Amino acid sequence: MPSLSNPILPGFYPDPSVIRVEDTYYMVNSTFVYFPCITISASKDLQNWETVGHAVTDHSYIDMSEFDAGRGFWAPDISYSSATGRYYITATLYGNGEYPGNCRQMIVWSDRPEGPYSEPVYINEPGIDPSLFHDDDGRHYLIMNPQVKIIPLTDDCLAPAGAARVLYEGWNKHKTEGPHLVKKGGYYYLFMAEGGTGDGHMITVARAKRLEDEFEPCPHNPLLTQTDPGAELQRTGHGCPFMTKEGDWMIVYLCSRKRGGRYSLLGRETAIASLTWDSEGWPVINDGRGALTTVELPSDYPVPASPVTSVILRPGEYVNGLPGDFLFAEGYVLLRQRFIDNITSLTVAPELIKTQEIGLIFYYDRNSYVKFGISPAAGHLELSVRVFNREKKDEEMTIGIENIYRIPSELKLIVRTRGISKEFLYEKDGFETMVCLLKDCSILTDEGGTMGKRFTGPAYGMMGYFDSGLAFKELSHVSL
Repeated sequence: MPSLSNPILPGFYPDPSVIRVEDTYYMVNSTFVYFPCITISASKDLQNWETVGHAVTDHSYIDMSEFDAGRGFWAPDISYSSATGRYYITATLYGNGEYPGNCRQMIVWSDRPEGPYSEPVYINEPGIDPSLFHDDDGRHYLIMNPQVKIIPLTDDCLAPAGAARVLYEGWNKHKTEGPHLVKKGGYYYLFMAEGGTGDGHMITVARAKRLEDEFEPCPHNPLLTQTDPGAELQRTGHGCPFMTKEGDWMIVYLCSRKRGGRYSLLGRETAIASLTWDSEGWPVINDGRGALTTVELPSDYPVPASPVTSVILRPGEYVNGLPGDFLFAEGYVLLRQRFIDNITSLTVAPELIKTQEIGLIFYYDRNSYVKFGISPAAGHLELSVRVFNREKKDEEMTIGIENIYRIPSELKLIVRTRGISKEFLYEKDGFETMVCLLKDCSILTDEGGTMGKRFTGPAYGMMGYFDSGLAFKELSHVSL
């Protein structure tokens, strides 16, 4: 029987929202302060996803360079309106300062799900986690927290057409967020994220026959949560339901995978579950069995392709200089870490390194990262491993240094990651030499610090990429 393996989108891909366009699924995820903003991924088999666009790609539209870590664009939603013939992406732009004064809701539109999208417009309504609901009577609504409030929109979906009102207070009334409305069988079903995005996160639902009526909570609430601290998938919540091309219902949701019950090693990821409807018309997730690492599909589904286990990049092998899933932050070119245990390596031509340090960076946010760099020195190369942790008194600490006096034609930096430990090595003339071992790199996890809003996840990338020219030969990230 065909099946899907969770998470379907591993690494820093939180807050999923999905629509289907014919035989292709399009998903958006939060990117916070990274640019380009709000990743758009596409898949035909729900297992393998490719970045095909972003909601905001023009630097003139937004400057987040002074935003604190974890701010920026939160919890996007993608939708389609048959009344306007347009695709819409909405998200919260959360600036510096305290809620609610620094929250506003962004909306962009396009004629294609992958974009390009319009210049953002903003609705100055405080709250977070907006989504658009296009009713079958041609009316449009913005729904969001606090609690769940609803705002009627104009015909083009770009401005309020009336005042906000509370639609529903929530099931457990604790951090009711991430609302999505679905209309089915004469009911409006309101799916919600509750309990906060950490341990105790959950998916709940309520329904009403009219948007003006009182919503009734589902007797199966919470539809999905994690109460077993030893289970593979933790922090499960923020679900978005959708219908497959075969006519079945499913739901994507965020989760994290912890090792030792403590650290979410890849941040918040995207998982999937089956969604069925009981005899009373209430939704049920995974037949009530909780968050599953393997989700079986009906036998008439095609077998999904195996999940990708490596990312290998070389100069000139991608269009317009960079693959679509690269992100930019503070001058670094970064990719999301996709595998918990992995080997990340960068192969360079050292004789072409003249003045600039190049190498690997492992980045959580501007408060927490690790560098493994090669610097030109007088007649030799210096390799160094440095840890940057703004929460410590010594913000930058050198852990290991190695000097190379005979400069080879090719040098490979290698980092082996197992859980929170990283082993730093280099390969020269076919031989590996260890520089140092960091047993605790927990600063690269959600739980590894307290500065800023730690909502992203670990990334890796290249230092000195733009000016290194042919010095860069290969960047590899392979599952162990």
